[in-house]
Amino acid sequence: MESIDVFVVLLAICGLGGLLPASIASKKGHSFGPWWIYGSVLFLIALIHALVLGQARRCPHCAEGIRQEAKVCPHCQRDLPAMQPSLVAS
Repeated sequence: MESIDVFVVLLAICGLGGLLPASIASKKGHSFGPWWIYGSVLFLIALIHALVLGQARRCPHCAEGIRQEAKVCPHCQRDLPAMQPSLVAS
């Protein structure tokens, strides 16, 4: 194979590999595009990161990303509704 063919195949494998961490992060409420790039470049690290990643929370008033524990949005300064604790299966 020519070197250009090898490059194209490796690029395709990296692009396809990035789909797994991106889809996991997307299901947890994070943006697919940046996670696809992250997963394409650093697959193993991005995969582990996506698996341990928490659920994303957005402010219902300004739609900015906020921490799970926040009581007041740091962007719009409005009070946030209380989060219901997630049920743990026993």
